[in-house]
Amino acid sequence: MATDYAETMSAYLSLFAVSFLAATFVPFYSEFAVVGMLALDANRELVLATATLGNTLGAAVNWLLGRFLLHYQNRRWFPVTRDQLARAQAWYQRWGVWSLLMAWLPIGGDALTFVAGIMRVRFDLFFVLHGYNCAGTMKIGVQLPEVEREVRWSELAAMATLAEDVGFDSLWVGDHLLYRNPGEAARGPWEAWSQMAALAAITRRVEIGPLVAATSFHSPAMLAKKAATVDEISGGRLILGLGAGWNRVEYEAFGFAYDNRVSRFEEAFTIIRTLLRDGAVDFDGDYYQLRDCELEPRGPRPQGPPLMVGSMGPRMLRITMPHVDAWNAWHAWYGNRVDGLPEVLAKVDEACTDVGRDPASLLRTTTVLVQLPGGTGRASGDSDKRGVTPLQGSADAIAESLRAYAGLGIGHLQLVLDPITAQSIERLAPVLERLSVDDK
Repeated sequence: MATDYAETMSAYLSLFAVSFLAATFVPFYSEFAVVGMLALDANRELVLATATLGNTLGAAVNWLLGRFLLHYQNRRWFPVTRDQLARAQAWYQRWGVWSLLMAWLPIGGDALTFVAGIMRVRFDLFFVLHGYNCAGTMKIGVQLPEVEREVRWSELAAMATLAEDVGFDSLWVGDHLLYRNPGEAARGPWEAWSQMAALAAITRRVEIGPLVAATSFHSPAMLAKKAATVDEISGGRLILGLGAGWNRVEYEAFGFAYDNRVSRFEEAFTIIRTLLRDGAVDFDGDYYQLRDCELEPRGPRPQGPPLMVGSMGPRMLRITMPHVDAWNAWHAWYGNRVDGLPEVLAKVDEACTDVGRDPASLLRTTTVLVQLPGGTGRASGDSDKRGVTPLQGSADAIAESLRAYAGLGIGHLQLVLDPITAQSIERLAPVLERLSVDDK
């Protein structure tokens, strides 16, 4: 994650430097030109025409640079809110247009253009400093209810907005269809992509993602279409987690092929990432065939949403490590103990090295099972994964345990709560406050 922000900041600082120079010097180009022309005894009409041209150029550069910088900020995985971007956009549109209209005034046009430019520099500087302040910090998300109990949309919506209000960075939804465990009634969650579209519409700041989306449940081109649509609704807040699936029950019940899941995933992954990043693909594989497929309209980010894989299988890592932005571990894989994580992380580092990738360029994420007052054991869909000891304790104790993940280079945590209720989300507000103080 630190590498991701470092690259973003490096590119952004270059744009900021150009923006600052434009805001400071370009508006006064006409004055320099006028002085020079007067020194050369140029005629009055030519002097006035040059002054007007200079003002118009200064205003246009300021306005267009501001619009471009806003486009850049809104399309990157950047730590600013849509409200902040909207306020900046309003400033640029209001003062940029007026400075263009006033450009014919030799002095007034310069002054207004300069003020508009300085106001933009103020916003640009805020974004730069805010980005550096967030660089390297660990984000904290929460997984919304899956099959722990039956939760209706009104409660899900209330939990999502509460999580955003108390300071969570992300919301996550499991992508499953049906569970059947011996001696238990069948259970199933709501469909994941419908949930994420609705969550995108009712939230403003938090990132949203599937944890993780099974590529087998949709044709890969349709999954890319869904991802682009949810990313658009959210204003560029989707994190696209992908996996090969594992629960045979739901495959057979809903009529999806369960054989050769990794081979099918490899083809689907190629199609999905190509459509999201390039916008078009022709593909002729063993399982999927597409002819002249295009993704129109494109989502809000030119390169598509960040891709995350949820797997520790050697073949899955070989397939995905050259391409994904992030990797995710489920807490049962390492016993929900931070001291069990290094062994898993070492395998991911090795997989990166094997494909020629710098391991530091990969964002590492993991779920953590947290039990709060009223928890009696999370009713997981997989009965084989219910023996994990949850993280418990006071707000200070939980915060201290989560800090240890940051020490291992984890950039994003997804908390799985027991019980998963609005009260549990609210009880974690002091934990988030303690971790926020650390980040500052």
